[in-house]
Amino acid sequence: MLRYVNETKHFLLINFQVVGEAWYQRLPANYRQILREECVRAGRETSMRIQQEEARIKQLVQQRGMTIVSDVDLAAFRKAAETAYERLGLKAVRDALYQALRK
Repeated sequence: MLRYVNETKHFLLINFQVVGEAWYQRLPANYRQILREECVRAGRETSMRIQQEEARIKQLVQQRGMTIVSDVDLAAFRKAAETAYERLGLKAVRDALYQALRK
């Protein structure tokens, strides 16, 4: 059983949809616009739901005997994660994904 919950903001990463580029480009322009708008709306709703549920989930994990660590050094966490991406050979894939998401 886990004893610690580190608040690293990972749950915020689930607010996106994934579709194939070829499929997306075959959609009519108005459908692509609708899809983009609905994805933004769904992401906002998901983010709000996560924020609303946060207190309840914290209470639940504490009731189960876990300790919540809130003062996580996110910079150190990201640095340690960088090593994992390198060892798994996923750094280039991750960087390409970040670049595509910035468009």
